Amino acid sequence: MTSATSPIILKWDPKSLEIRTLTVERLLEPLVTQTYNCLCLIFKIIYHVGFYKILVCEIME
Repeated sequence: MTSATSPIILKWDPKSLEIRTLTVERLLEPLVTQTYNCLCLIFKIIYHVGFYKILVCEIME
C-alpha cells in the first residue's frame, strides 16, 4: 500500500499581510489610546490622593 503525497504549497502575498496589519493597527489604536488615557487619569488621582493624605497628616501633627 503506497500513497503518494504531494508537497504543500502555500501562496501568500506580503502586501496583503501589510494591509491586514495596518487594518489591525488602525482598529487597535483607539483602544490603546483610551487605555493609556485611563491609566494616566488613575495615576493622577492616586498621586493627588496620596499627596492629599500626606498633607493632611502633616497638618494634624
